[in-house]
Amino acid sequence: MAACAHAEGLQDAPHFIGPLATPAPPLAKGAFNIEPYVIFNRSASRFDGDGHRRPSPAPIQLTTSVPIQYGVTDRLSIGGTLRGQYNRLPGSSRAFATGDTTVAASFGLIDAGGPNRARLALTARQRLPTGRHDRLEQRDAPGSGTGAASTTLVLHGQAYLLEGRMRTRASVDWTLPGASAGLQGRSVYGTDAGFGGRIRLGHGAGATASAEYSVDPRWTLVGEVLYEQAGASTLRGHDGQGNAERRNRRRRGGCPCCRPCSTTSATGSG
Repeated sequence: MAACAHAEGLQDAPHFIGPLATPAPPLAKGAFNIEPYVIFNRSASRFDGDGHRRPSPAPIQLTTSVPIQYGVTDRLSIGGTLRGQYNRLPGSSRAFATGDTTVAASFGLIDAGGPNRARLALTARQRLPTGRHDRLEQRDAPGSGTGAASTTLVLHGQAYLLEGRMRTRASVDWTLPGASAGLQGRSVYGTDAGFGGRIRLGHGAGATASAEYSVDPRWTLVGEVLYEQAGASTLRGHDGQGNAERRNRRRRGGCPCCRPCSTTSATGSG
């Protein structure tokens, strides 16, 4: 009887699936979590190096994102995110590419317990430039990375509301300035074929907020809002007509969404 009652209680308990961008707190010791996502995207325009919007072919793009997390202790988790990209281009050609890889470590600062189970954590992320960011004219395919190794610090928290049926998360992040990438030819930063040079990225900042409401054990409503800001970047190089130097404008953006916003296009849009 007790076992049956316990099983029924688990079936009636709220279930959460997690937002796509707002990070989770550290896992319990020995816990392992992997959450593969497939994201569909189709773009009809792009930004050139001067920040002007230009029409472009609209390839069908499927992006995979696989976050992995392991609890080393009850306060410390390590993990990473693997990314890949599949593009179906005009003319029925196809292109596969790996995206940038992220490794991370999260440390729990506060675990208040109680009915709200409020938690606060600090995460350090290192982006590894494993994606393709330049010489894009050689394959006539969109870029899949930034080309720069960057470090981001994230402060994030989580709490439960409405007797545990709603889970809220929020985060603020800061990407250290100074990451740089060499550029050859057409790139995600708006350079064209024949260009050779280097770009130095400015700082990055962002914030996210999400809420999940467990309607029943099978259905969960999820809403998420993101805000991103990129500091000015300096581009130096030559395009066959003499040296060129350009300081990209700062860009800000915010959107309510059900999938991660593309940071590559925001960084490279001038």
